[in-house]
This record gives sequence, structure tokens and C-alpha cells, in this order.
Amino acid sequence: MTSYYYWFKTYIYCRKVVCLADNFIIYSVGVGSVMFEPTIHGKRARAVEFSNILHILDLRSNLLSCSFFTCSKGFEIDISLHTVTFKRNWAILFTTLINSNNSEILNRTTITFEVSLSV
Repeated sequence: MTSYYYWFKTYIYCRKVVCLADNFIIYSVGVGSVMFEPTIHGKRARAVEFSNILHILDLRSNLLSCSFFTCSKGFEIDISLHTVTFKRNWAILFTTLINSNNSEILNRTTITFEVSLSV
């Protein structure tokens, strides 16, 4: 989930109810795909595309579900003191850094788009 509209490669308007961990209810305004170029060991890696990303204006930060990646997409996730590594078929696809607030920051360059809207 993200609030950044210009990150979307594809986009359709879509209103969905999302219940956050604190039981606060927010709504999506769209859904689509987002692409980014991961940085792994200081070098840019092959671009990764996330699909079915909800566009939610009320988010203060992006949300990514580790359980979705492992249970639905076959990823293996390794967590160390400062890094989370996302692998599939023994290849590292992307990593995140764990900051002092125990939140994660994706090592990446987001690819921005001017999307064509589907209604």
C-alpha cells in the first residue's frame, strides 16, 4: 500500500475498505502496479514490479506484507539485526534496512510514471 500516485505503472480506480492494526478504517482510491530498482550490496539490481498495490491517500508510510510474500509468492525472508532480505529461488530480489524506529526502508530507486487511468 502506498499514498504515492506517481509510483504507479498501471492504475485503475478502486475503492476498498482497509482495517489497520489499530482498527482504524481507511479506504483505497485505486490499485495498480509499482516498479522499482533494488540496490543490493551497493549496486542496482534488476527491476522488480509489485502488482495489486493499493493507492491509499491517508497512509503516512508505505506498507508491505511479509506474510503475503512468503505464503502467497514463495519468498524466503531473512531478518538480521539491521537488514531484511527477500529471496526467491535462492536469489536475492531486494533488501530493506531496519532503522532505529524498528521500521524498514527499502533499498531502491522507485521508477515514476505518468499513468493512463482506467475507469
